[in-house]
Amino acid sequence: MAREATGRGLATAAARGVAAQAVGAQGVERLTMRCDVRNLASNRVAAKLGATPTGEEGAAGVAGEPVVLRRWELRADGMNVAR
Repeated sequence: MAREATGRGLATAAARGVAAQAVGAQGVERLTMRCDVRNLASNRVAAKLGATPTGEEGAAGVAGEPVVLRRWELRADGMNVAR
């Protein structure tokens, strides 16, 4: 996301919309998200939606560098998808 667009709740609104669509129209009961542990904003989005951190795992980043990803689980019965 462009720096001038950060801090306005756009990522949270987008993630909330995707989660609501998945649960409402698609009947999904659980979503799993992965965020770089260093990306505090993405981890905050997951927490705002009501997701629970379930662990961490290593992965290759965009340029192949190792990164640590935090796994988040969002269950349909615990989703905070209302505005």
